[in-house]
Amino acid sequence: SARSPRERYLEASSLLNGSRAFSFVAGPSVGGALVQALSAPVALVADAITFLCSAFTMSSISPVEPPTEAARADT
Repeated sequence: SARSPRERYLEASSLLNGSRAFSFVAGPSVGGALVQALSAPVALVADAITFLCSAFTMSSISPVEPPTEAARADT
């Protein structure tokens, strides 16, 4: 079904805020478990690898942006 841009914005905003809240709760726990299981240096390397994976996947996204309007000189 076609949803209005407002409904899509609200849904996206709630998903973003929900994932942010989840990361604030789960992040420190997962980080502590990694440090305990692997040691701090290995956990830092694992964290760096996740950032590289994120950068790679973000670079593969090519959004289509609408054209901008030409600036008009006010006379």
